[in-house]
Amino acid sequence: MINTSYSNSAEALAKRFLALPPDKQQQFYNKLRQQGVDFKALPIPTGADNQAPLSLFQQGLWVLHELDTANTAYHIAGAIQITGHVDVNTVRSAFTALMLRHDSLRSVFKAEDGLASINILTDCDLPFIYHDLTNHFDAEAEAQVLAETAVLTPFALAEQPAWRLVVIKRAEHDYELNLVLHHLIADGWSMTLLLSEFAELYQAELNGVSAERAKLPIRYADYARWQRAWTAAGAYDQQLAYWTDLLSGEQPVIELPYDYPRPNQPRQAGGRITFSLSETANQALATLAQEYQASPFMVLLAGFAVLLYRYSGQTDLRLGLPLATRQRPETQQLIGYLVNTVVFVCRIQGQDSFVSVLSQTKQRLLDAEAHPDVPFEHVVDAINPERRLGQNPLFQILVNHQQITDSLAIHGWHIQSQQLDNRAAQFDLSLDTQQDRHGHINGFFTYASELFAANTIQRLSDAYQHLLSELLAAPEQPIAWHSLVNQDFVSYRMEYLDGTEQVSYVHQRIHMMAQSQPNAIALIDGETRLSYGELERQSNRLAHSLQHSGLKPDDIVGLVLSRTVNSVVAML
Repeated sequence: MINTSYSNSAEALAKRFLALPPDKQQQFYNKLRQQGVDFKALPIPTGADNQAPLSLFQQGLWVLHELDTANTAYHIAGAIQITGHVDVNTVRSAFTALMLRHDSLRSVFKAEDGLASINILTDCDLPFIYHDLTNHFDAEAEAQVLAETAVLTPFALAEQPAWRLVVIKRAEHDYELNLVLHHLIADGWSMTLLLSEFAELYQAELNGVSAERAKLPIRYADYARWQRAWTAAGAYDQQLAYWTDLLSGEQPVIELPYDYPRPNQPRQAGGRITFSLSETANQALATLAQEYQASPFMVLLAGFAVLLYRYSGQTDLRLGLPLATRQRPETQQLIGYLVNTVVFVCRIQGQDSFVSVLSQTKQRLLDAEAHPDVPFEHVVDAINPERRLGQNPLFQILVNHQQITDSLAIHGWHIQSQQLDNRAAQFDLSLDTQQDRHGHINGFFTYASELFAANTIQRLSDAYQHLLSELLAAPEQPIAWHSLVNQDFVSYRMEYLDGTEQVSYVHQRIHMMAQSQPNAIALIDGETRLSYGELERQSNRLAHSLQHSGLKPDDIVGLVLSRTVNSVVAML
């Protein structure tokens, strides 16, 4: 039973805190700590005003949008293929009700003197578009163009709500529902919640009944105001200390086999490669996760860390990891951006077993989930890493995982869901994995097309799936023992340098890597590591020395060397 008097006094205490000026808020917070009061136990006060500062998570996204208003990298989009009868007017009515319920769907973002704020509109049009293509010659192709347009059209954040719904009728009983939202107003959790509430409202209206839902305890604007106040008062200082201690010192940059030189000003153009794990891999992954009391995502993440170690030769890996910040019950039903990106650290050696890497991954992930609230930008400011043109600070590769639920279940509809490609990349490389209620795992790699060719990422995706299968089959073996390539793969095709000129020799490929990525690791021999640039320099010095000794083209030179870095230098 809830103690009403305590609840009222706690809310009064929280409102009193928010009403204080910033310097007094810190004093107030310190007094609460001295008295043993946990600020997390205090409720988030509600407000009635229609303007609020951005949340600290939103702030960074808004800045990125202002730097490039045409960028669609932070659009989240989903497409639903529907076989069955769709009442378009009822779809419109249900989403109108959702827009009235969730303030984030009626919010615009305006700036004054360089400071942006959330502005909640009391009256606005539903961003709804309907296309009937039943009499069109190639309805499927036209529907694809319309869906892509919905995803790739930027939002005017200061003028209209940052979402749109496009419903397309391709034929009788053949529909497509495309929902696009800017990350400023939503996250993956929000998308699932939105579709679930839509299904409830749509079905209820068709049945002629009212879908009664409890009033939301807070608005996103309330959360944003509360988050800023508590952060400024120092409520997250202990969490910040954890991150600065973990990430202090040299900041390693994962060097992958890029196909093109890194541009100083990336356009964030991207591509996508999809994959699905085999049924055998799904079952093996579930078994291993259960045996070591880990989640399936922990296994996927540990396997990806091993792949990156094998690809780069680097033992200190830093990856971006989005975490939901919905620990408070008031936030569970909110449509809004409640995600913080943290840095996952994994330190690997070739002699480690996969079980060891999984154990480390599990502990790191649990630690990160215990310290989720410090905004990523605050961590960056505290660490103050060296900035590099065209690179994200602290990490360049991101990993994300979602548990897929049947959030859209409507009688008479056969539904097939898919994610729409926004053709953009926020980072050098991202791995997104999803697991449905049957335990099936699929995913996709999003890559910066200014750095990678599509076939490079396809090979990386194939290597991830093969390596993961080997790790699951022999998790106690050293990770260096496992192969990245299927043994049935009998030949390695050298890729095209520019789409027309084929690179025929290994030394040409190494020369290309030495030009584009001179600091990337080329060879590993125990503790010895040699970059592509140094490998080429050493092989050139040896070649010049042989020429000075009188060696001529086509002369045969015998090599009697053990398998070391020097043997590779000599062969080149």
